[in-house]
Amino acid sequence: VRSDAEWADLVALVPGLAPFAGATLDERRARHDDIDAALAGWTCGQGAMAVATQLQARGIPACPAFDNRDLVEDPHLAARGFMVEWDQPDVGRRAFPGFPVHFERLTVELGPTPALGADNDAVVGALGYDEAALAALHATGTLCDRPPP
Repeated sequence: VRSDAEWADLVALVPGLAPFAGATLDERRARHDDIDAALAGWTCGQGAMAVATQLQARGIPACPAFDNRDLVEDPHLAARGFMVEWDQPDVGRRAFPGFPVHFERLTVELGPTPALGADNDAVVGALGYDEAALAALHATGTLCDRPPP
């Protein structure tokens, strides 16, 4: 929380914080471990998004730390058009994070990247390797087009 007003809102939301209702910032810092324990008791058993939603409803900034699945499935990001889908070589149709900024008069198009190793021969060939050398690099697994087993 960023202010005494937000602290009061948090205390009203979290039952275990009632003993700290009138605590000053310095007093709260001194009781840090006790306050953390009360918050842990309140958050335990609730989903991260449920906790964040309750805090946000009281004007307290909060957002869970998202993993990739959370990002793809987040309704807010979907509503903002952040997640985009395309057919990605090697994995098929998937949702990916889109361009984070939306412009009024410019659309940024994103799409698939080359498949793993698709440009190996061109890049390494440009370094002076001939076809025989490239074949040897492929044979030893130095160059490949799929992850190792």
